[in-house]
Amino acid sequence: MKYVLLSTLALLALSISHAARADAAKYMKAAEKGDAGAQYNLGVCYATGNGVKKNAARAVEWYTKAARQGNADAQNNLGQCYITGVGVDKDPAKAVEWFIKSAEQGNAVAQNNLGLCYARGNGVDKDQDKAGGHVLGSIILGVLLIIFAVASITLMPLLTGGEVLWKAE
Repeated sequence: MKYVLLSTLALLALSISHAARADAAKYMKAAEKGDAGAQYNLGVCYATGNGVKKNAARAVEWYTKAARQGNADAQNNLGQCYITGVGVDKDPAKAVEWFIKSAEQGNAVAQNNLGLCYARGNGVDKDQDKAGGHVLGSIILGVLLIIFAVASITLMPLLTGGEVLWKAE
């Protein structure tokens, strides 16, 4: 029984690994054509080692390409790289620039990160009022996203006469 379980787990790991490599290859094709979403996803693959060999510098490269095209998630992740010095030289001021760009697009995580920068004086002058405003703003955005998700799940059948518009695959 123990060997059956181990064999099953090994096969599952191999199939997940194969799927991750296929996803990374798909992202690479689209990213090389300039697709910002694929560039961001490829950056995540390199940052996590999902489907490719983990490489923080390559993650930064792809995050940068996507961030320059206005991808808010890439801008936030690039800010994280600069604030921590992962894959790039640590540069808190540059991190704040990317957090601001992302937060201005409504990215709640970036807004929270920006608040933490102000709270710690990391890349900006310490300012507790700005810190509190950004952290509170991120909480409000997060709550609104949750409300929207719950409302769309619960109200959509009522608005469509019970018809399900999408199904999880």
